[in-house]
Amino acid sequence: MSSSGPLSPSLAPQIASACIHTSPLSDVQAPQTLHRIALLNTWFPSGVRPGTRILELGCGQGDTTAALAHLVGPTGHVTALDPAPLDYGAPVTLGEAQSHLSKGVYGDRITWVQAEVVEWPEALEGLKKGGKGEEEGFVFDAVVLAHSIWYMAGRDVLGKIFEGLRGKTGRVCVAEWSLQASVPSQFPHVFAALTRAALEAQRTGSEENIQSPLAPVAIKEVAEASGWRVGSESVITPGEGMMDGEWELGTVRAEGFFGDVERDVGDGRVREVVLSLRTAMMGALRAAGKEGVRSMDVWVADFA
Repeated sequence: MSSSGPLSPSLAPQIASACIHTSPLSDVQAPQTLHRIALLNTWFPSGVRPGTRILELGCGQGDTTAALAHLVGPTGHVTALDPAPLDYGAPVTLGEAQSHLSKGVYGDRITWVQAEVVEWPEALEGLKKGGKGEEEGFVFDAVVLAHSIWYMAGRDVLGKIFEGLRGKTGRVCVAEWSLQASVPSQFPHVFAALTRAALEAQRTGSEENIQSPLAPVAIKEVAEASGWRVGSESVITPGEGMMDGEWELGTVRAEGFFGDVERDVGDGRVREVVLSLRTAMMGALRAAGKEGVRSMDVWVADFA
Protein backbone atom coordinates (compact mmCIF):
# COMPACT_ATOMS: atom_id res chain seq x y z
CA MET A 1 0.00 0.00 0.00
CA SER A 2 1.33 3.43 -0.90
CA SER A 3 1.81 6.32 1.51
CA SER A 4 -0.35 9.42 1.46
CA GLY A 5 2.51 11.86 0.89
CA PRO A 6 3.23 15.06 2.84
CA LEU A 7 0.56 17.68 3.48
CA SER A 8 0.71 20.73 1.25
CA PRO A 9 0.55 24.11 3.04
CA SER A 10 -2.17 24.97 0.53
CA LEU A 11 -4.43 22.59 2.48
CA ALA A 12 -4.38 24.88 5.52
CA PRO A 13 -7.64 26.72 4.67
CA GLN A 14 -9.46 23.42 4.12
CA ILE A 15 -8.26 21.91 7.39
CA ALA A 16 -8.78 25.16 9.32
CA SER A 17 -12.34 25.43 8.02
CA ALA A 18 -13.21 22.30 10.02
CA CYS A 19 -12.30 24.10 13.26
CA ILE A 20 -14.94 26.06 15.15
CA HIS A 21 -12.82 29.15 15.67
CA THR A 22 -12.05 29.74 12.00
CA SER A 23 -14.49 32.67 11.93
CA PRO A 24 -14.25 35.39 13.10
CA LEU A 25 -10.77 34.37 14.27
CA SER A 26 -9.50 33.13 10.90
CA ASP A 27 -6.36 35.23 11.22
CA VAL A 28 -5.55 33.20 14.33
CA GLN A 29 -6.57 29.75 13.10
CA ALA A 30 -4.81 29.79 9.73
CA PRO A 31 -1.27 30.22 11.16
CA GLN A 32 -2.02 27.57 13.80
CA THR A 33 -3.03 25.11 11.08
CA LEU A 34 0.02 25.94 8.96
CA HIS A 35 2.18 25.26 11.98
CA ARG A 36 0.55 21.86 12.52
CA ILE A 37 1.12 20.99 8.87
CA ALA A 38 4.81 21.84 9.33
CA LEU A 39 4.98 19.56 12.37
CA LEU A 40 3.31 16.66 10.60
CA ASN A 41 5.55 17.01 7.56
CA THR A 42 8.58 16.89 9.85
CA TRP A 43 7.37 13.69 11.51
CA PHE A 44 5.85 12.09 8.40
CA PRO A 45 7.75 13.48 5.39
CA SER A 46 6.43 10.69 3.18
CA GLY A 47 2.94 10.78 4.61
CA VAL A 48 1.29 7.72 6.19
CA ARG A 49 -0.10 4.45 4.90
CA PRO A 50 -3.86 3.81 4.66
CA GLY A 51 -5.33 2.57 7.89
CA THR A 52 -2.83 4.40 10.09
CA ARG A 53 -3.93 4.72 13.72
CA ILE A 54 -2.55 7.59 15.81
CA LEU A 55 -2.95 8.39 19.51
CA GLU A 56 -2.70 12.08 20.38
CA LEU A 57 -2.04 12.90 24.04
CA GLY A 58 -3.02 16.42 25.09
CA CYS A 59 -5.16 17.28 22.09
CA GLY A 60 -6.79 20.42 23.52
CA GLN A 61 -9.31 21.95 21.17
CA GLY A 62 -8.07 19.87 18.26
CA ASP A 63 -5.75 22.08 16.21
CA THR A 64 -3.33 19.20 15.68
CA THR A 65 -6.15 16.63 15.68
CA ALA A 66 -7.74 18.16 12.59
CA ALA A 67 -4.46 18.03 10.68
CA LEU A 68 -3.83 14.45 11.82
CA ALA A 69 -7.34 13.44 10.75
CA HIS A 70 -6.69 14.82 7.29
CA LEU A 71 -3.32 13.06 7.15
CA VAL A 72 -4.61 9.58 8.04
CA GLY A 73 -7.40 9.80 5.48
CA PRO A 74 -10.79 8.07 5.48
CA THR A 75 -9.37 4.65 6.42
CA GLY A 76 -7.23 5.90 9.29
CA HIS A 77 -8.16 7.00 12.79
CA VAL A 78 -7.04 9.47 15.46
CA THR A 79 -7.71 8.87 19.15
CA ALA A 80 -7.43 12.30 20.78
CA LEU A 81 -7.15 12.53 24.56
CA ASP A 82 -7.10 15.53 26.88
CA PRO A 83 -7.62 15.88 30.65
CA ALA A 84 -9.19 19.34 30.66
CA PRO A 85 -12.90 19.81 31.52
CA LEU A 86 -15.08 20.24 28.46
CA ASP A 87 -16.08 23.72 29.67
CA TYR A 88 -12.43 24.85 29.76
CA GLY A 89 -11.26 27.51 27.30
CA ALA A 90 -12.30 30.88 25.90
CA PRO A 91 -13.79 32.25 23.74
CA VAL A 92 -14.51 28.66 22.66
CA THR A 93 -14.57 25.78 25.13
CA LEU A 94 -12.88 22.44 24.66
CA GLY A 95 -16.22 20.69 24.35
CA GLU A 96 -17.54 23.12 21.75
CA ALA A 97 -14.41 22.81 19.63
CA GLN A 98 -14.32 19.02 19.77
CA SER A 99 -18.04 18.70 19.09
CA HIS A 100 -17.72 20.97 16.06
CA LEU A 101 -14.93 18.83 14.62
CA SER A 102 -16.96 15.68 15.24
CA LYS A 103 -19.84 17.05 13.18
CA GLY A 104 -17.59 17.93 10.24
CA VAL A 105 -15.82 16.07 7.47
CA TYR A 106 -13.25 14.55 9.85
CA GLY A 107 -15.74 13.45 12.48
CA ASP A 108 -15.72 9.72 11.77
CA ARG A 109 -11.92 9.68 11.91
CA ILE A 110 -11.68 10.99 15.48
CA THR A 111 -12.45 9.48 18.88
CA TRP A 112 -12.31 12.00 21.74
CA VAL A 113 -11.31 10.87 25.20
CA GLN A 114 -11.43 12.97 28.38
CA ALA A 115 -8.87 11.54 30.81
CA GLU A 116 -5.54 12.23 32.45
CA VAL A 117 -2.73 11.60 29.97
CA VAL A 118 -1.06 9.00 32.19
CA GLU A 119 -4.36 7.11 32.42
CA TRP A 120 -4.88 6.64 28.69
CA PRO A 121 -4.79 2.79 28.84
CA GLU A 122 -7.56 2.71 31.44
CA ALA A 123 -9.55 5.30 29.49
CA LEU A 124 -9.34 3.28 26.27
CA GLU A 125 -10.30 0.13 28.15
CA GLY A 126 -13.43 1.98 29.18
CA LEU A 127 -14.16 2.83 25.55
CA LYS A 128 -13.84 -0.81 24.55
CA LYS A 129 -16.21 -1.89 27.30
CA GLY A 130 -18.59 0.79 26.10
CA GLY A 131 -18.78 -0.82 22.69
CA LYS A 132 -16.29 1.31 20.77
CA GLY A 133 -13.98 -1.17 19.10
CA GLU A 134 -11.55 1.23 17.42
CA GLU A 135 -9.08 1.00 20.30
CA GLU A 136 -9.01 -2.77 20.67
CA GLY A 137 -5.44 -3.87 21.26
CA PHE A 138 -4.29 -0.37 22.21
CA VAL A 139 -1.51 -0.51 19.60
CA PHE A 140 -0.87 2.61 17.52
CA ASP A 141 1.32 3.38 14.53
CA ALA A 142 2.42 6.59 16.25
CA VAL A 143 1.73 8.63 19.36
CA VAL A 144 1.79 12.43 19.12
CA LEU A 145 2.45 14.98 21.86
CA ALA A 146 2.15 18.37 20.19
CA HIS A 147 2.62 21.36 22.53
CA SER A 148 1.20 19.38 25.42
CA ILE A 149 4.20 18.56 27.64
CA TRP A 150 4.39 22.02 29.22
CA TYR A 151 0.82 21.51 30.51
CA MET A 152 1.98 18.51 32.55
CA ALA A 153 3.00 18.56 36.20
CA GLY A 154 6.64 17.69 35.51
CA ARG A 155 9.21 15.04 34.68
CA ASP A 156 7.48 12.30 36.66
CA VAL A 157 4.27 12.56 34.65
CA LEU A 158 6.14 12.56 31.33
CA GLY A 159 8.21 9.60 32.47
CA LYS A 160 5.09 7.58 33.26
CA ILE A 161 3.73 8.38 29.80
CA PHE A 162 6.88 7.19 28.02
CA GLU A 163 6.98 4.06 30.16
CA GLY A 164 3.33 3.32 29.46
CA LEU A 165 3.83 3.62 25.70
CA ARG A 166 6.44 0.90 25.49
CA GLY A 167 5.02 -2.00 23.53
CA LYS A 168 2.05 0.09 22.40
CA THR A 169 3.73 1.99 19.57
CA GLY A 170 7.02 2.14 17.72
CA ARG A 171 7.10 5.93 17.45
CA VAL A 172 6.50 8.88 19.72
CA CYS A 173 6.38 12.25 17.95
CA VAL A 174 7.02 15.30 20.13
CA ALA A 175 6.77 19.03 19.45
CA GLU A 176 7.35 21.57 22.20
CA TRP A 177 8.58 25.13 22.63
CA SER A 178 12.37 25.07 22.53
CA LEU A 179 13.22 27.96 24.88
CA GLN A 180 15.34 29.21 21.98
CA ALA A 181 15.06 32.36 19.90
CA SER A 182 16.47 32.67 16.41
CA VAL A 183 15.42 36.33 16.12
CA PRO A 184 15.33 39.06 18.84
CA SER A 185 11.55 39.44 18.67
CA GLN A 186 11.18 35.88 20.07
CA PHE A 187 12.99 36.64 23.34
CA PRO A 188 9.93 38.21 25.01
CA HIS A 189 8.09 34.90 24.58
CA VAL A 190 11.02 32.96 26.09
CA PHE A 191 11.12 35.24 29.15
CA ALA A 192 7.33 35.26 29.48
CA ALA A 193 7.26 31.46 29.54
CA LEU A 194 9.97 31.27 32.19
CA THR A 195 8.32 33.98 34.28
CA ARG A 196 4.97 32.22 34.19
CA ALA A 197 6.61 28.89 35.01
CA ALA A 198 8.47 30.36 37.97
CA LEU A 199 5.15 31.52 39.41
CA GLU A 200 3.30 28.30 38.65
CA ALA A 201 5.98 26.30 40.47
CA GLN A 202 4.73 28.01 43.67
CA ARG A 203 1.04 27.36 43.07
CA THR A 204 -1.33 24.38 43.18
CA GLY A 205 -4.54 23.87 41.27
CA SER A 206 -3.75 26.44 38.58
CA GLU A 207 -5.16 26.07 35.06
CA GLU A 208 -2.48 28.15 33.35
CA ASN A 209 -1.03 26.77 30.12
CA ILE A 210 2.50 26.48 31.45
CA GLN A 211 3.08 24.15 34.37
CA SER A 212 6.51 22.62 33.66
CA PRO A 213 8.56 24.18 30.83
CA LEU A 214 10.78 21.18 30.19
CA ALA A 215 13.60 22.01 27.78
CA PRO A 216 14.39 19.63 24.90
CA VAL A 217 17.38 18.18 26.77
CA ALA A 218 15.13 17.37 29.75
CA ILE A 219 12.51 15.70 27.54
CA LYS A 220 15.22 13.57 25.95
CA GLU A 221 16.56 12.58 29.36
CA VAL A 222 13.10 11.47 30.49
CA ALA A 223 12.48 9.52 27.28
CA GLU A 224 15.86 7.82 27.35
CA ALA A 225 15.37 6.80 30.99
CA SER A 226 12.25 4.94 29.81
CA GLY A 227 14.04 3.14 27.00
CA TRP A 228 13.30 5.50 24.11
CA ARG A 229 15.90 7.00 21.77
CA VAL A 230 15.77 10.05 19.54
CA GLY A 231 15.52 9.07 15.91
CA SER A 232 15.57 12.61 14.58
CA GLU A 233 15.23 16.12 15.91
CA SER A 234 15.09 19.62 14.48
CA VAL A 235 14.06 23.15 15.35
CA ILE A 236 11.53 25.13 13.32
CA THR A 237 10.59 28.79 13.50
CA PRO A 238 6.81 29.38 13.59
CA GLY A 239 5.26 31.81 11.15
CA GLU A 240 4.70 35.42 12.15
CA GLY A 241 0.97 34.85 12.60
CA MET A 242 1.40 32.42 15.51
CA MET A 243 -0.04 34.30 18.49
CA ASP A 244 1.16 32.05 21.33
CA GLY A 245 3.96 34.42 22.27
CA GLU A 246 1.57 37.37 22.45
CA TRP A 247 -0.90 35.39 24.54
CA GLU A 248 1.70 34.26 27.06
CA LEU A 249 3.19 37.73 27.27
CA GLY A 250 -0.27 39.12 27.97
CA THR A 251 -0.80 36.90 31.01
CA VAL A 252 2.48 38.10 32.55
CA ARG A 253 2.02 41.77 31.66
CA ALA A 254 -1.42 41.83 33.24
CA GLU A 255 -1.73 43.96 36.37
CA GLY A 256 -3.16 41.01 38.26
CA PHE A 257 0.12 39.15 37.87
CA PHE A 258 1.64 41.16 40.73
CA GLY A 259 -1.21 40.20 43.02
CA ASP A 260 -0.75 36.53 42.13
CA VAL A 261 2.94 36.75 42.97
CA GLU A 262 2.27 38.48 46.28
CA ARG A 263 -0.39 35.96 47.26
CA ASP A 264 1.16 32.72 46.05
CA VAL A 265 4.92 33.13 46.49
CA GLY A 266 5.77 32.99 50.18
CA ASP A 267 9.55 32.97 49.92
CA GLY A 268 10.82 36.52 49.43
CA ARG A 269 13.84 35.44 47.43
CA VAL A 270 11.73 33.36 45.07
CA ARG A 271 9.35 36.30 44.72
CA GLU A 272 12.25 38.49 43.61
CA VAL A 273 13.30 35.87 41.05
CA VAL A 274 9.80 35.87 39.54
CA LEU A 275 9.64 39.65 39.39
CA SER A 276 13.15 39.89 37.96
CA LEU A 277 12.22 37.48 35.20
CA ARG A 278 9.26 39.71 34.41
CA THR A 279 11.60 42.72 34.29
CA ALA A 280 13.83 40.84 31.84
CA MET A 281 10.76 40.06 29.74
CA MET A 282 9.80 43.73 29.59
CA GLY A 283 13.36 44.61 28.59
CA ALA A 284 13.25 42.07 25.77
CA LEU A 285 9.92 43.52 24.67
CA ARG A 286 11.38 47.02 24.51
CA ALA A 287 14.38 45.71 22.56
CA ALA A 288 12.06 44.07 20.05
CA GLY A 289 10.55 47.50 19.35
CA LYS A 290 8.41 47.77 16.26
CA GLU A 291 9.02 44.14 15.38
CA GLY A 292 6.62 43.17 18.16
CA VAL A 293 6.54 39.65 19.58
CA ARG A 294 7.04 36.41 17.71
CA SER A 295 6.51 32.96 19.14
CA MET A 296 9.76 31.19 20.03
CA ASP A 297 11.23 28.34 18.03
CA VAL A 298 9.75 24.85 18.34
CA TRP A 299 11.70 21.65 18.92
CA VAL A 300 10.40 18.71 16.90
CA ALA A 301 11.60 15.17 17.65
CA ASP A 302 10.85 11.57 16.80
CA PHE A 303 11.50 8.84 19.39
CA ALA A 304 11.76 5.13 18.66
